[in-house]
Amino acid sequence: MKRAVAIILAALVALGVWSWNRPAPGKPSRVQKKPKVEQTAVAQLDTVVKPDSVRISGFEKQLRATRETMFVTNRTQRPLEWLEIEVSYLDMKGRMLHKATHSLTVDIPPGESRLIDIPTFDRQNLFYYHRTGVSRRALQATPFKVAVEVLRICHPLND
Repeated sequence: MKRAVAIILAALVALGVWSWNRPAPGKPSRVQKKPKVEQTAVAQLDTVVKPDSVRISGFEKQLRATRETMFVTNRTQRPLEWLEIEVSYLDMKGRMLHKATHSLTVDIPPGESRLIDIPTFDRQNLFYYHRTGVSRRALQATPFKVAVEVLRICHPLND
């Protein structure tokens, strides 16, 4: 009998119907549930991004900044609501320091630009973007260059 109960419980766990982490009836759950997101508009994902469809410019990261900023220009004929970028951080000799991918929700009408920001890769405040400049007091600071590539973009289907 115990074996049959164990087999049934194992089957229920495998099917995802039963969880050992379930709270007792009347007690709040310790597991944080993800909020339900209702999808109001269907979007079209464009994995083939033409080189001139979205332009990234004006990158900036100061020495003590916790965010990096840049402008995104939508050069398509439709609104842009999401994009995925890859930022490669290089030292002044072109050697890779770090690489990060960011998915961003945006609202950029056709032909317009918007300022976006992402968290900095520089958690110890040791680097600054070489075109931003640095004060004379920060002799230990290290300049870097970036290469930003747009990987994917998303347009609303109904536009």
